[in-house]
Amino acid sequence: MKRARHLLLPLALLAALVLGACDGGDDSNADEDSFLTPDMLTAIDSSAQWPFIDGINKVTIHCAGSNELTITTDDSDYPGEYALNGLARQTGQYDDIMDIWADDPDMAGLKINIEPVTDFALSACNY
Repeated sequence: MKRARHLLLPLALLAALVLGACDGGDDSNADEDSFLTPDMLTAIDSSAQWPFIDGINKVTIHCAGSNELTITTDDSDYPGEYALNGLARQTGQYDDIMDIWADDPDMAGLKINIEPVTDFALSACNY
């Protein structure tokens, strides 16, 4: 039981961080952009791997249009705004996520699972 209490504080801090990125829990989009780092992703999902190429250590989530999710990176070599979901991709307004999405080192021809990032973005944008 003592160990469980020690886990509550980190989980509460993470929840506050995620909820702080939202606009109060209603059905509208987030007022401010949220960001995600490899450490934050691991705290949310311990089995998740950082799905972006080397050099990208932080992505900023942007909520756009009708449930469109996009990201920008902290890497000046990749200055664009990238479509994170199909709704953003189909607009044709954003860069291709494939440019920054890392290959899975264990499975030739596949990419690292990006779903934990998309799930975080959906929650942060109240979608």
